[in-house]
Amino acid sequence: MKFKSIQFSVAALAGAIILSVVAALVVYALFSGARTQDMVQQRTQAQFEQVIEQRLRGLAQNQVSQILRDLEAPLLIADGLVRVNALLGARDAQGQAQLNLSREQLIALLKENLVKNPKMLGAYIAWEPGAVDHNDAAFIGSSVIGIDAASGRFLPWWFRNDDGSLGLDKLADVNDQKLLSTGVRASEYYLCSRDSKKSCVIDPAPYKVGDKVVMLASFIQPILIDGQFQGIVGADLSVNFIQDMLLSANQKLYNGVGEMALIGSNGRLVAYTQDSSKFGEPVSTVLDAEKLAKLNHLKRGEVTYSVDQAGNEIELYLPFGIGQTEAQWTFMLHLPLDAVMADLQKLQGELAAQRKADTFSMAMVGLVIAGIGLLVIWLVGHGIARPLKQMVAMLDDIAQGEGDLTRRLSSDRADELGAIAKGFNTFLGKLQAMITQVVTSVQSVSDSSEHTADIAIRTNQGVHKQMVEIDQVATAVHEMTATAQDVARNATQAAQAPATPTRPRARPADCARHLGAIGALGCGIGKAV
Repeated sequence: MKFKSIQFSVAALAGAIILSVVAALVVYALFSGARTQDMVQQRTQAQFEQVIEQRLRGLAQNQVSQILRDLEAPLLIADGLVRVNALLGARDAQGQAQLNLSREQLIALLKENLVKNPKMLGAYIAWEPGAVDHNDAAFIGSSVIGIDAASGRFLPWWFRNDDGSLGLDKLADVNDQKLLSTGVRASEYYLCSRDSKKSCVIDPAPYKVGDKVVMLASFIQPILIDGQFQGIVGADLSVNFIQDMLLSANQKLYNGVGEMALIGSNGRLVAYTQDSSKFGEPVSTVLDAEKLAKLNHLKRGEVTYSVDQAGNEIELYLPFGIGQTEAQWTFMLHLPLDAVMADLQKLQGELAAQRKADTFSMAMVGLVIAGIGLLVIWLVGHGIARPLKQMVAMLDDIAQGEGDLTRRLSSDRADELGAIAKGFNTFLGKLQAMITQVVTSVQSVSDSSEHTADIAIRTNQGVHKQMVEIDQVATAVHEMTATAQDVARNATQAAQAPATPTRPRARPADCARHLGAIGALGCGIGKAV
């Protein structure tokens, strides 16, 4: 493509380059920004997920610690009473009991522990027949509440009434093997430690106390004397506080959009934030088979954290033990992934919006810079083209024969254009001098031509005259020749006259006439020559 203006060509080419550079920078900025945003999103998401995991792990461990603090308290109380009972049954070297404490005093001590621990709903002691003080026979028919009058067996049970007052009774049949709806034996609180000789936690079961349902768990410590099972000390605790604790924690965590639960060793719900009516029900009523399978492969004390992208859910499980018992309860936390990642998604959205705004701003700045660049290039092109246009105009004037060779290009530039202008001015100066010399020479030639023309005219006239005279000479020569011939003929005739007497002689007058004619012709030729 050919441009008719160097200004336009410079502006067009430079403008195309500027626009190309601006476009390339904008495209690169878009690509680089997108790549940077992806990298930031990936790293931010990874770090955010790590922070979320750490936070949820910390939350789970904190909740479990708070729960354990309240759950282990009954075991500690029971353990203290176990030590007292063991001392009652232990004998020193003299065969005397290491601690002298009557059964009535022990019942009072049991009550005192219940009074000092208002969260406990009951406390009890159950001796094996004839165990510990080995004095059941002395209490047969006793009216002391807490002692079986028929056998004298020590079975006191302090409990808390609906109004908060305390009541005393003896434990029912501690050997009842009947299975309850919860899957445990009716007397599991006694039979568990008797069979295992270990501390036991009886999973909570719902009991109706007044007009509300209470989840009651039992915490049992065995009385062992010389390794032999002598009875148990137990405490009942309402674990409804766990429900309140989890509800509060869940509400503080993403405004309660998730769900928390505490699952007992028997696979039943101890607490469930989504529905308190599920107390004591199997966890299978709220979890699917896949999640139930996870519960069966958990390790005590290890947090299991997973993100279910397909189900859009975060799952956390923390199984924990209570004291030295074999009980394993599990803290469960489920959170919708969208709620957890809402802050991250908001941040990513803000980053994307900021990137778009930055890209738009960059494009606008690029266009402004390109416009300024085009204007500058146009002005530069104009500065380049102006002296060239002046030069072209002057050359056109010269080419058309009307050029004023006294004019000069005015330029104070120090670059190539200034050099061109100076060179062109020098050329014009030399051309002016040359033209002046040519004009002078032409004038001289013109004068010489006029003189030569005059000479030519005079020469032509002389030649013409000579031609006329030559014609005259030729005529004279012809006439002279004729005359000469006549003279010769007459001379011949004269010479021949004696031999021929009858022929008349030539007359002297004729000869003189002929000779005069010849002389006249000779003079004419001389003049012509």
